[in-house]
Amino acid sequence: MAQDQLDRTAELMTDADITDVSMSVSKILVATDGSATAVEATKVGISLAKCFNAEVIALFVGPGNVEDPMQYIEQEQLEGVHHTAAGLKIAAQLGEKNGIKVTAAIAQGSVAHEVLEACKANDVNMIVIGSEGRTGFKRVALGSVAEAVLRDAHVPVMVVRHCSTEFCITPQA
Repeated sequence: MAQDQLDRTAELMTDADITDVSMSVSKILVATDGSATAVEATKVGISLAKCFNAEVIALFVGPGNVEDPMQYIEQEQLEGVHHTAAGLKIAAQLGEKNGIKVTAAIAQGSVAHEVLEACKANDVNMIVIGSEGRTGFKRVALGSVAEAVLRDAHVPVMVVRHCSTEFCITPQA
């Protein structure tokens, strides 16, 4: 890459470019599949909503019309997560406890695609999503929903890694 094509933004900034900064967030989308990491991400989303005086849209994406139910069950076992809309109830309860308006939404299909569509349809300013942080074959085999959302979102995305916050949830047997 030629020297003149390198991004040198910080090097070229002057004192006049250093200004007050602020960010307005009125709607936060939290994706949930009922897993421990999703519950942790929901708590982070509710906490951020308190900071910004924002509302939360909690989204569960179901599999839609699954041609082979056994394939879906096998995927759940490989991931170690039983995908459930129960996370929506938890989000509503957390919102009520913390004075945050939470709207539950359910979509069907590809999770990353539906998260991004819900973001656009609801004029969301931020997305909070959990990630198990899989590596190697499991990541290749399953793909990474959080990575796909992060790559294609047009708003800031906060990815919450399991047990990376004070809200860490240990999965129950």
